[in-house]
Amino acid sequence: MPDPAPAGPLAYLGRPRGAHWRRVSRGLYLPDHLAGRSAELAAWQLVLPPSGAFTHLTGAALRGWWLPPLPDDLPVVAAVARDHGRPRRPGLRVFRHPVAPAADVLDGLRVAPAVECLLACAADLGMLDLIVLLD
Repeated sequence: MPDPAPAGPLAYLGRPRGAHWRRVSRGLYLPDHLAGRSAELAAWQLVLPPSGAFTHLTGAALRGWWLPPLPDDLPVVAAVARDHGRPRRPGLRVFRHPVAPAADVLDGLRVAPAVECLLACAADLGMLDLIVLLD
């Protein structure tokens, strides 16, 4: 197995050497001392192809938008171009698009445009929550 590929000092794809690592998902690890959603999303970004960007409620949270009360175990949601591979891991939901959505980079994380995030949220949120999100 090749050495883990670093994504900055935060996350590793592969099998890290040492005992002080926390598993995010299959093949995704973070150092024990790092916590928080940004660190976990940096790990998730490692498995996304270059066209991948976070969208849906994941993208909305990264943009700092109001969100309705949500359960803790929601999957991370991303969008990728149809012609790129779709990663399959527990805890990750990937939508494939004919053309990859352009991505904004926020704090080092690729996030789908605001319109794409809103459209993805519209599939799962109720009308009232969607109106407040739009506002």
